[in-house]
Amino acid sequence: MVRYRIYLRDAEGQIMSHADADCASDREACVIAESLIEPGEQAEVWHSVRRVQLIGLSKSTERPRFMN
Repeated sequence: MVRYRIYLRDAEGQIMSHADADCASDREACVIAESLIEPGEQAEVWHSVRRVQLIGLSKSTERPRFMN
């Protein structure tokens, strides 16, 4: 298991809070992050100093999606 940090951001991109997650893979950490956000929020997943993924809103669908 690897420790990931998930930053939860509001619609303006400001950090609201963070959570730590022990996961077996980047994908698992991203799934957990996606489950933590509400409509209009974003989550940024980090492993140590490496940003894994930014998860946020798609303007066309108004649903969370993985973004680079």
